[in-house]
Amino acid sequence: MLLRILLVVLAVLAVMVLVGWLGFRVKPTAVEALLPGETYPALPLPTALSGPLARYAHALYGDTLPKVETAIVAGRATMTVNGLTMPSRFIFYYDADPISHYHDIQVTWFNVPIMRIHERFREGHARLDMAIIGQVENSPKVDHASLQGFYAETLAWLPAIALSDGAIRWETVDDHTARAFLPGADDAESFTLRFDPVTGLITEVEALRYRDANSPERSRWICRALAWGDLNGTPTMLQSEIQWDADAPWVQWELEQVAVNVPVEARLNQFGGDV
Repeated sequence: MLLRILLVVLAVLAVMVLVGWLGFRVKPTAVEALLPGETYPALPLPTALSGPLARYAHALYGDTLPKVETAIVAGRATMTVNGLTMPSRFIFYYDADPISHYHDIQVTWFNVPIMRIHERFREGHARLDMAIIGQVENSPKVDHASLQGFYAETLAWLPAIALSDGAIRWETVDDHTARAFLPGADDAESFTLRFDPVTGLITEVEALRYRDANSPERSRWICRALAWGDLNGTPTMLQSEIQWDADAPWVQWELEQVAVNVPVEARLNQFGGDV
């Protein structure tokens, strides 16, 4: 009798594990369609861009640079934490002046949101809420990492914002490599940008970055391009992945929507919840 009970319990546990695993294999539905924004007169290419950076800008936009003041991007992603791969959908908001961004991520199970992640960077400070894990704010290390996140994401998803930022100090290393020294960041947190010798597009962004508020030192952080394409007339990195040090990539992004010069104030003003 005890053996039969044990077998039943093990069978139930096996079914629960299988159902749990299957729930994380279901891709979430996409974020609702973003409304289009305004189109402003184009800008001349900045004279500060040279070498691979100039080729990058020209490959994306030709001889002029679109003026992008704000933007919203949306898509789906998979995140792997402690060996568990979880599907999610995301919608990110950006303001170029003053530099601000908001990350809104929903982790799903059988397409049902089970965890919400909010991150806001504003006025040089970051605030993070990861639901079960808790909130983080008033952390200089997280502030710096969030600032780096803004520039890495705009270089990949909204290049016009980063390329037109006169506060960035650009440096050419060789024909296919450049460095970007970010305003408000230490020189140790500068980006190394690598470009495809054929297309001129970014293949990798590498930096030293704090993992979290308790990190004793910065770790090697790499954003790697997997596919480039066009969304609503905006050239962008459609698929990318991020890894720390020599670890396996922990997140893969699949960008599906881009809307530029759209209202983002409401989202930036309110932390958490839905606007």
